[in-house]
Amino acid sequence: MTPSEVQAQVRGQRLRLWAVTDHDTMAAYDELEPDPELITGVEVTTEYQGTEIHVVGLGVDRTDHIFQDFLASIRSLRVQRIQLLIDSVGHGLTLEDIQAYTRESMTRSHVAKVLVERGIAKRFADVWTHFIGADQCAALDLPPYPSIGEAVAAIRAAGGVSILAHPGQYGGLLFIEQLMQEGCDGLETNHPKLDPLLKDGLEILADKKGWLCSCGSDLHFPGSRKPGDRRLSRARLAPLLSKFGLRV
Repeated sequence: MTPSEVQAQVRGQRLRLWAVTDHDTMAAYDELEPDPELITGVEVTTEYQGTEIHVVGLGVDRTDHIFQDFLASIRSLRVQRIQLLIDSVGHGLTLEDIQAYTRESMTRSHVAKVLVERGIAKRFADVWTHFIGADQCAALDLPPYPSIGEAVAAIRAAGGVSILAHPGQYGGLLFIEQLMQEGCDGLETNHPKLDPLLKDGLEILADKKGWLCSCGSDLHFPGSRKPGDRRLSRARLAPLLSKFGLRV
């Protein structure tokens, strides 16, 4: 979706506060209409012990040149990694085929779209299982993304807070707590495909550790997920909003 299409969906959902957190780019903010309820954001790609981990930066200063250079370096890494991935897939795929689907930050989701549209894979789930999933990435010895700590430091230097994105995708409470020890200010305690028992455990742990709580739709394309379909209680959201001088 274009930034204006996202903004239209947000207005349809009547969200009071929202952020666009594209992967490793803040280019959408150049196109979004002025909105006092819009918080700056970005989803930074990092790596922890060979596992790809995403850290959302909220409230970052998008005019911070050092931070923008940091994001640009990750986008460059993405291009290198995707070139190696599509070389391993074969079928005549080129980098230009993938670039046609994105304006700035190239992701594996764009590769998946091409593979399905060309009939190389029947479904998106097949792409991750057979072509570009974690196992395939590990086998290729791809150049590593920055560490979680490096992302956290860059986000803080740009005036933002760091949130561990969709932690339920990474494992159980012990591993999530291990990830949080790398320095994130908080984590998403409501996101798609989050097991209800794990959600309860994350909230209890967040209360115990004093972590900020956020929520996210993890919306990549038009479909069943909508902006704002994941919410938090006012009390749980208040500490995060206070970081931006906002009240629930």
